[in-house]
Amino acid sequence: MRVAFFLAVALTLLNAVKPAVVDDTAYLYFARHLAQHPLDPYGFDLHWYAEPQSAMTIILPPVVPYWLALGIATFGENLLALKLWLFPFALILAFAVRYLLTRLVRAPSGLEMAAIMLGPGVLPFYNFMLDVPALSLELATISLFLVATERGARWPWFLLVGLLIAVAVQTKYSVILLPAILLAMGYQRGKFASAILAVFVGGLFFAAWELWLFSVYGQSHFAYHLSHAADGRVGKFTLVLPLFTHLGFTIGWLGLMCVHPNAVKPTLGFLGLVWLLVLFWPHDELITLSGKPIKFTSLLFLGLGLISIAWAVRSLPNCRILLVWFLIELVGYFAVSPFAAGRRVLGVSMVLAILAMRAQPRTWILGYALASGFVVWAIDVWDARAERDVPRQLREALPHGTGYYLGHWGFQYYADREGMIHLQPGKSLLQPGDWLAIPATGSIRPTTSGVLLRIDVTKCRREGEFLVDDAIRASTIPTLYGGRAPLEKRMQARLHYIVYRVTHEWTPTVVTSSSP
Repeated sequence: MRVAFFLAVALTLLNAVKPAVVDDTAYLYFARHLAQHPLDPYGFDLHWYAEPQSAMTIILPPVVPYWLALGIATFGENLLALKLWLFPFALILAFAVRYLLTRLVRAPSGLEMAAIMLGPGVLPFYNFMLDVPALSLELATISLFLVATERGARWPWFLLVGLLIAVAVQTKYSVILLPAILLAMGYQRGKFASAILAVFVGGLFFAAWELWLFSVYGQSHFAYHLSHAADGRVGKFTLVLPLFTHLGFTIGWLGLMCVHPNAVKPTLGFLGLVWLLVLFWPHDELITLSGKPIKFTSLLFLGLGLISIAWAVRSLPNCRILLVWFLIELVGYFAVSPFAAGRRVLGVSMVLAILAMRAQPRTWILGYALASGFVVWAIDVWDARAERDVPRQLREALPHGTGYYLGHWGFQYYADREGMIHLQPGKSLLQPGDWLAIPATGSIRPTTSGVLLRIDVTKCRREGEFLVDDAIRASTIPTLYGGRAPLEKRMQARLHYIVYRVTHEWTPTVVTSSSP
């Protein structure tokens, strides 16, 4: 029990070090609005992509933002305090993992718990986003259901399970197949009627929230996004390779169980060399497959991922519950993933991690899992610092005039905090003395949602540039959160902004294909 509590504290404190990153900004803005208007959750516009749009059109399930809003209402919008405010999700996750390992495998050691809680399948993904909180509530729901069935509990327990189902799904829609997992487990344990009751109650709670939204806004948030599910989504076949590359990172250490004891030192040496190449090798295209560049790290993670899946299949015949759970999570990955991302495989990797513990992995394997999770977490923290620091540097260097910017993700949050204004091309009217900061041409971060400005040199002059660079060549933003592999080789500056000073009244416009 104390180990689980300690790991939850450690996970929370490590998360507290990380600046706001990628989609954190949207959830913080949502929480800020909810703190002031708790009964009007989607009644505001959010400048999240190219221009302001209704919050209803952005996927923002309510549970985590409402929890953050309670924190903001209590102690203000202090990011460190809000990170600590997320501790209950870490605690729920720790105790749910401990119970599931005890129930489905055996009593776990502290190192086994740490390899899951602080390993690559959880630690790098814990921030203000919804993925780890949703995973914690999913595992808590499954745990409570198993406890209820074991104790022969009566119907009030399954009402509580139903409530947790609704809360989990309203945390992140990616766990929409949680009812299917419970039905399968109920059927296997001879508690199918109890599972049906829990799922039915969960559906009622879920529908009650959506019906209330319909009464307020004339539409359901979930139904709106379900009807637009195909908009901008990639083909399902393109999700296959990222499944293995991301699983290779989150659970690839499972494949190391195939290593012979006499080959431990050479294997550790090889993996250490690989990490050095990932972190410091200055070239990107090391291997070409079918004419397309495949990053060396992706290929390595793919290999480890394939081994991990093969090892898991070897362990499956004696644990049908985990087999069914694994298959449902796998179906869910393809069914609800709008694009490739590491956070989409957390449910799959958690099941595989539980399977790995059945085989009692050796200490050095668990140590490697911890080390790899910590390394990528550290890279992510380092990567996010650039988007926190550059807005502050811009404001310090340019204290006079209104500052406008193009940018997204964490940069947007910190730029807004510095009093800068998100530019709306064709609408924002800049006055002499104002300044405009935009990513350098060719920069992949922070994304500008496809906006490319026409710079009118008769109305502005180039004031300077702000560049963040370092010797670490690996980057997690944006690929960990929306890409084919958890890491990518950075061939340009980590962040590069050009600043223009406005000399004449000017409304910047977007470059079109017909522009010279």
